[in-house]
Amino acid sequence: MGEVDTVWTTTEFLSSLATESTTRNYKSGLKKFFSFIYDEEFPKRGYEERLSELSYTYFSVPRSYVKDYVLYHNHIKKLNYAPKTLVNVMLPVRGLFEFNQIEIPKAVRIRLNGRKAVVAVSVEKVPSREERKLIIQYLPIDMRCFVLFLLSGGFRANEALQLTLDNLVDEGDLIRVNLSRHTTKDGRKRFTYITPEARDVLDAWLEGRERFIQKNAGMISSHTMREKYLTNNARKVFPFSYNNCNKIWKNALKKAGLLEFDKETHRVTMRLHNLRKYFSTRGNWSNGDIPDFFQGHIKGVRAIYARFDQAEDRVKEAYLHTVSSLQVMDYTDTSKIEELKNELDLEQKRTQEIDLKFNYVIGKNMEQDAKMNKIVEAYETMMRRADIVANGGGVYVTNEMIRQIVAEQVEASLATLG
Repeated sequence: MGEVDTVWTTTEFLSSLATESTTRNYKSGLKKFFSFIYDEEFPKRGYEERLSELSYTYFSVPRSYVKDYVLYHNHIKKLNYAPKTLVNVMLPVRGLFEFNQIEIPKAVRIRLNGRKAVVAVSVEKVPSREERKLIIQYLPIDMRCFVLFLLSGGFRANEALQLTLDNLVDEGDLIRVNLSRHTTKDGRKRFTYITPEARDVLDAWLEGRERFIQKNAGMISSHTMREKYLTNNARKVFPFSYNNCNKIWKNALKKAGLLEFDKETHRVTMRLHNLRKYFSTRGNWSNGDIPDFFQGHIKGVRAIYARFDQAEDRVKEAYLHTVSSLQVMDYTDTSKIEELKNELDLEQKRTQEIDLKFNYVIGKNMEQDAKMNKIVEAYETMMRRADIVANGGGVYVTNEMIRQIVAEQVEASLATLG
């Protein structure tokens, strides 16, 4: 039986977390745990105080905490979570235990999770260029803007949902997006860009954003909750939840004929998170450290900031170079431009050769026509002379003789055409 000297409640534990998204996910995970332990149903909202009370009660009395951890793990496992998801579901519980100086032995964790590295088992599919064009046609303007942010900026979905209007900086050629350490997964601030195409859709979305907020607020019956919604979303670029994004995304996939599920985990194969992968794998990046930098991967951050005095100029130049490959509706593959130029040059040379041959043939035909005209003139002249001789020149000439003379003249003229 374990015993805790100093009790740390869920409220105290959650207040120590770095980001809002982590806090929200951990709170949801701990609600599930204490619901299992005490067989108690929590409301969808406003359960924080009750959750804190139960956590205080839980750690105030001696009990087998490791056994509870194992039983809850087995309970979750029966819900057919993927291995990596199962580990993530248990993280809030393990974190709260460690905060209260309760350690889950390594032998127990290995027994539960196995010795192999826990990796994703769900089949994932990154949309092709043609597929993303098709999907985006079925998205409303707010969600279209959100998707273009993920595609062109390399954001995590939760990071994009926490962006405010103050995070957007107009640099003329591009919109720079600054992410604070409170919104990123790793707790480090960073910045990225969005494409001119995403900027155009953003401008269109911002024109109707306030109406969207007011319409949603009007559907909230509680005055307190309505005011809270208006306050929380007053400056947010995307004033909606991840669950709503997921529903709209799946609906668009269905309309596009692209909604598929993994046979083992039953998860959607083309998820919103895969748009972030499109940014890193399908963009024509000349240097792999650049997308890592924009996405906040420590490898890319270290590589770029090795020359901190040039870092921002370098990454912006690299982004501008690859921006066309991140566009959805207006794309030019820069890797093929040189090939297309070579083909065009070759075609122009072929055209010039054909023109030269054509002009040569035309010239020869004109030359032949001139010679034929001379032959016809000679023929007509001879016929006139023959007629004069035959009809009054005093010499008797037969028609056969005339034809013979003309034939010889024509044959001689044709010989000159060579």
